[in-house]
Amino acid sequence: MPELDHSKAAPWSWWRSRRFQRLVEENERLRACVELSGWVHYRIGADRAMRWGRNAAEALASGEHGLPASLEQWLQRIDPAHRDAARNRYEAVLMGHPRAASEFPVRHAEGSEVICEDIAQPLRPGSAAPWEVEGLIRNTTLLKALQEEVKHARPVVSVGRIASMIAHDLANVLSIIHGQSRLLAASPKQDNPGRLTSAIMAAAERGRQLCQQILFVARPRTGRDGARSGELVGELRTMLAGLAQPGVTIEVYVERAELVVPGNSSRLLQALLNLCINAMEAMKDSGGALSLRCSQTRNDAPFPSALGIVPVGRYACFEVSDTGPGIPQQLLGRIFEPGYSTKEGDAPRGLGLAIIASVLTEVGAFMDIDSKPGAGTLFRVYVPTPDPAAAPENVLRPARLGRGESVLIMDFNEESLLRLEDMVAALGYEPNAFSDCEEAIRSLKGHAGYKAALVAGNATLGDGTPFYQAIAHYLPAFKIVLLGRSAQGIPAAAVSALIEPFNHSDLGAVLAKVVNS
Repeated sequence: MPELDHSKAAPWSWWRSRRFQRLVEENERLRACVELSGWVHYRIGADRAMRWGRNAAEALASGEHGLPASLEQWLQRIDPAHRDAARNRYEAVLMGHPRAASEFPVRHAEGSEVICEDIAQPLRPGSAAPWEVEGLIRNTTLLKALQEEVKHARPVVSVGRIASMIAHDLANVLSIIHGQSRLLAASPKQDNPGRLTSAIMAAAERGRQLCQQILFVARPRTGRDGARSGELVGELRTMLAGLAQPGVTIEVYVERAELVVPGNSSRLLQALLNLCINAMEAMKDSGGALSLRCSQTRNDAPFPSALGIVPVGRYACFEVSDTGPGIPQQLLGRIFEPGYSTKEGDAPRGLGLAIIASVLTEVGAFMDIDSKPGAGTLFRVYVPTPDPAAAPENVLRPARLGRGESVLIMDFNEESLLRLEDMVAALGYEPNAFSDCEEAIRSLKGHAGYKAALVAGNATLGDGTPFYQAIAHYLPAFKIVLLGRSAQGIPAAAVSALIEPFNHSDLGAVLAKVVNS
């Protein structure tokens, strides 16, 4: 791992964060952990020379042909179909512009091919030094093969779950058919046989629909390109009608039914169905309302979501919300972990959010979540739509991404400090986080470029002076945002404040106002 020059100021990036500073103290252990996890560390200098970690040859299966010594040699090994995109990506990072992770095939001289996942970020050793690339790469060939197997086996996970939910309805349907058939057989010459046969036909149709719901999950389906949003919502409405728990009502709102949903819409439908089932299970004890909404939205600037940054563009937005107990704030960071569930004991688990998230990523969609204990949970799924005639209504708020402005963060709670640092960095600002008041004040004295400060309401100096008052000499009050767990913890004199829990959008709105004021 690189040696850090702490004496020189440099634009913030992940390698200067408090999280990395703590890991850097055990540099050799980190290097060993990286190697054991299958990742390979590499570096591209300003001269385009490449330096590889000691496990690179083994992990990338380069064999006796060795590793490329320069960026150009590395690009020649990347599959031609991906080469130009990889070249542009590396050149952008070498100019100091971060880029998202990428995946591409690499072909070695003996003809073998491996699939690599690459994470590359810009690094500047000193304030006047040229940009370099600091990266991690791993061989995902076996992982991709396993994912393909899981993709085909994935529907089996939900079959038992769906079947258990509709078994009661199916038993009722069969009872109706059996009872009406016995009446018809006992008195074939009765006056109104049509009434009995109509009841049998209706019950049979209902049974057919229930069986289709199981087959939808159990049987792999060919993707339908160009499906309309209204069609998908209509199918969801039909399937959910037979799955609703007692006391759970289903509300459907379709604002835009004509939106074209590109890609494999059947996979999207499966993900939405399981989000709805999760919502109904959350309300099975207390009852409530499941709301399914489809609308169109567009954003004029990128904004962060649970599945990455949502690019500029128009989207079909599918919202699945419930009035259940909600998800505790401390668990929100774990719900996308594979195998994790908020259910206890032997409760049915079906498709977890980790698998649903992977399905959505597969179809090019994004997902965000908003949940508060006692207020239910809302999932928003954004699907890119090529519809050029999109109306301008429901425009998302701009992402309010910063341009590297320095933001001071002061909080005694290390976990909260790290979370704030990640959120501020994701919004495009340069976070400088401190858990020591004196250290933070020294930074303010030596750095006149701070545009805002996020300060925990309980942060005080040793003599009891509130930290936000102590820094009034260096930052005006309207540049300070106080953070608290309740309104009672925020002084009345505060100009700007945020109450927990808050999300990226809330923080982005406040920072945009404070930084630009």
